[in-house]
Amino acid sequence: MFDFESLSHAIGRQTVLCVGDLMLDEFVYGEVSRISPEAPAPVIAVQRSETNIGGAGNVARNISSLGGRCIFVGLIGEDDAGGQLKAQLSQQSRIESVLVCDPSRPTTRKVRFVSEHFSTHMLRADWELALPASADIEQKLIDAVVPLLPRADIVLLSDYAKGVLTARVIRNVIDAARKLGKRVIVDPKNANFAIYRGADAADAQPQGIRSGYPQPRRQRQEHRRRGAGRDASCRLRGDAGDTERARHDAGHAQGRDDPRSGAAGQGARRARARAIRWLPRLRWHLPRAPIGRPRCEPRMPRPLSRSARRAPQL
Repeated sequence: MFDFESLSHAIGRQTVLCVGDLMLDEFVYGEVSRISPEAPAPVIAVQRSETNIGGAGNVARNISSLGGRCIFVGLIGEDDAGGQLKAQLSQQSRIESVLVCDPSRPTTRKVRFVSEHFSTHMLRADWELALPASADIEQKLIDAVVPLLPRADIVLLSDYAKGVLTARVIRNVIDAARKLGKRVIVDPKNANFAIYRGADAADAQPQGIRSGYPQPRRQRQEHRRRGAGRDASCRLRGDAGDTERARHDAGHAQGRDDPRSGAAGQGARRARARAIRWLPRLRWHLPRAPIGRPRCEPRMPRPLSRSARRAPQL
């Protein structure tokens, strides 16, 4: 029988070391009732706004929400967005954050404008420098991650292609983790899977790698496994939510479509779910994050009014 209480206690004793791209998610809500006279663009009357920890930081929050402890290593700039992220992470009791500051780049910030009445995502504005970190910052990241490895039960690399997980950082972290016998899970963004060689698992949406791998599905999966190493477990998610099981996989639960979830965020949520699932070394099934593209539910035809039903057909 599945003993969820024992499992939850086991998860609470485990620690995940999460390394990845940190960003600030801001949502601006308002009413849209007119079109601008200056251009054919809707005008939003702002009513409220909220900020959240995004990117790999949200992965760390998901780990803590499942009951695990997380040590998070990320990169910020010397700006207000970086200060907000540092303050919000400090309020998370189950997350220990180690943030490297890079004065030469802004903190990644994404502002989404949403219609309050229609719940429509109208526009997103990004402040970011999506370039690999400099050699000095790379070394600071490596020096911050390697001493934390002995305290972790598993390592999770959450890549959003914003410059933190360069080939050098990935190589040093994976090699150091393997020397200590730590499992490594990657949520990859780079089409070159050779840089993830030595990782135990790679989990990604096929949309993110399809441009680099035009081969059929099984050929792409084999190409990924050769790049990451024969011992790696590869998952390739289909657009309709299907799943291909691979070696060394401990369990699976089919996901569902959710129009609120993006492809990048779904891959990150699956990676943290797998990290938590592996921790107690038990074979159990965790409900996975929604996968696949959002589907539009068909609208049922409205019934005719009484007058329309009585109208003669010509």
